[in-house]
Amino acid sequence: MKKNFQLKVLFILLTLNTAAVFAQTAIDGLVVENIHGPSQIGIVGSVSVDINQDGLMDVVSASINDGHLRAYINQGNLEFDQQFISKDVLGAFRLNTADINSDGKIDFLIPSIETQEIIALIADSDSEPYGYRKQIIAEKVLLPTDAQAGDFNNDGLTDVVSISFEENLLLLHLQNGQNGFDTTILSDVPMSPRKLLVNDFNDDQQHDILLASSGDNSLRLFSNNADTTFNEVMISDQLTGIRYLAQCDLQNAKLPAFAAGVTDDNSVIVFNNLGNNQFSQQVIDEALPGADAVYCADFDGDTGLELASISRLEGRIYTYEIQGPSTKQLLASSRDGYVSLDSAVFENGARPLILTQAFFENRNLFYVPEQDNQEAVVWQDFPDGVSKVVSADINQDGVTDVVATSFRDDRVQWYDGTNNQHQVIAENIDGAADLVVADFNQDGWLDVVSVASFDNRFYWHENLGAGQFQTQVLYDNALFANSVAAADLNNDGKIDVIGTSATDDSVRWFEFTESGIVDHLIIDTNDAPNDVTAGDVDGDGDLDLVVPNFFSNDISYLINNGDAVFTNEFIAEGRGRPFAVLLYPSDDPNLLNVAATLSGDGEVILLEQEQVNQFQEVLLTSEVINPRKLDYDSLSKDLFITSPNDGNILRVNNFPQSLKTEMVVNDYLGVSDVGATALNSGVVLSGSFDVNSIIRIKSDLIYKNSFE
Repeated sequence: MKKNFQLKVLFILLTLNTAAVFAQTAIDGLVVENIHGPSQIGIVGSVSVDINQDGLMDVVSASINDGHLRAYINQGNLEFDQQFISKDVLGAFRLNTADINSDGKIDFLIPSIETQEIIALIADSDSEPYGYRKQIIAEKVLLPTDAQAGDFNNDGLTDVVSISFEENLLLLHLQNGQNGFDTTILSDVPMSPRKLLVNDFNDDQQHDILLASSGDNSLRLFSNNADTTFNEVMISDQLTGIRYLAQCDLQNAKLPAFAAGVTDDNSVIVFNNLGNNQFSQQVIDEALPGADAVYCADFDGDTGLELASISRLEGRIYTYEIQGPSTKQLLASSRDGYVSLDSAVFENGARPLILTQAFFENRNLFYVPEQDNQEAVVWQDFPDGVSKVVSADINQDGVTDVVATSFRDDRVQWYDGTNNQHQVIAENIDGAADLVVADFNQDGWLDVVSVASFDNRFYWHENLGAGQFQTQVLYDNALFANSVAAADLNNDGKIDVIGTSATDDSVRWFEFTESGIVDHLIIDTNDAPNDVTAGDVDGDGDLDLVVPNFFSNDISYLINNGDAVFTNEFIAEGRGRPFAVLLYPSDDPNLLNVAATLSGDGEVILLEQEQVNQFQEVLLTSEVINPRKLDYDSLSKDLFITSPNDGNILRVNNFPQSLKTEMVVNDYLGVSDVGATALNSGVVLSGSFDVNSIIRIKSDLIYKNSFE
């Protein structure tokens, strides 16, 4: 699902219809606190700039999905610390640097296709909370695809030029000396304008404007007449689907040249400046599928100019020699969603690196010129693909900690409840999908058992004390292991492990004995068991199991007949893709009911025991898109449901007496798990597979004291 959503966002980048955004919010009376993450979601532009003026180049990047502008501050040796510049640029489509107020500090210029604004973020140490002041340069610029700065009327003030893709407009925003900008239309002729480039192209000491427009396959120069009027010069109208322009100053050239990515022609072209507003074309590559972003620099230090270009359709980056023997060398192909290019020296005395980003993988990346996929990640201090979160006092300091698995970076980690500092429990847990916490060896410390879907394994992480762990394989032949639970199935006073694995259709339990860990197969005839929960469903004193079977579209009730011998019955059949189950109290204090999410049907159902082992189905809700995880807190009587497709966490308060759902958090894209720890008395934990974060949802005490 993640890939489908992000493909849609990349499609937006390429076709410009609308923008997808991310901004998690909670209902009144609740606040959201980040424990770890999020990553920067949907990075569309990255620039190299020494933002703190310490002599080391930093990285600044903007993201369309979460509305963030973040700086990654160079600490040396390609180590970077993250800081926020803004969280308020939703729909950021492109990122450029400028000095808007002529104070010598670096500002940022961002067109937003969500808010239809041209936004400046101006360095201002007095501005809260991040030291940048937001200024709206222009409003109602429909689908702005670029904005560039320059002094276009020679009054010493920095002006801005922008384009509207939707209305086919080239707009000039002149700074008026009163901290504002006045907007005029320079042209309404170019169709579907995509990219701007500002420079003095004819050596008359005036800032001119180059404009690429894909709708009419054209490249135009707007030559500045020094009186706020411009002469329009058609350079070419045969550049099919041109999308990108970049400065490309050739060695010994007297006038600025530039490069273009001609997307639908699959071509990369350098335009040599002949003077008098005339240009010649040098085709660098005429077989680059979906040629997009380009960048020129001396990457190899030979004083000659090289060019890098992104193949949008191949998902590759190539480099070329422009001056000298023609070459084409693969630079990068290992990541998903390269969007923009930049280059700088990031280590003293080192060669330049090429800066890009993986749009689908939420990372800024460095690549070494003349090398194939020699990569460094700018910053990735986030749990990549959070799949499970659990609260427990791991270090026995009296404060509840958090334990989590992250599926994409194959980690199990725990987070100290006092300061949120994280420590790795285990790495290389390939496809870390689930976990459970209990004292399995009865030594007084809480251990962790994790699930490795791609390793086909269950791992036991023994807590050695003070949050230090030792990892061993619990079982290594569970084909696509996917869920785990803990319970004393055989009534011996010791906690056992129950695990499911989808590919071999199995439910197993693992017994901790003095001679070692013994595995027992419960069943291997259900199609893709996806979850498991344990409880005394029938009130006979033995713990039973309930398992949703994803592909056979049924829910198994595994009745414990004593000593962990089970009989399989189906309590729901013919239902669309059961995903998760939980147990909750029934009217009879000796019995338990079952709640289940049906991800294929878009429903949450209740299976209520009318008599022992006789269940009546009740629909809780059918208004959740692809419901996934469930959790229930018997103290607060809150039931929680996750809906990753629309990023929502729902609550049923006073469940099961009430069946009314309400939104707790929305726009938390890819919400993967929820841990109910009584909102009324504390905290709810959640994690997101897409946003790569773990959050606490807490009661807002100020709100409660003031209004309730």
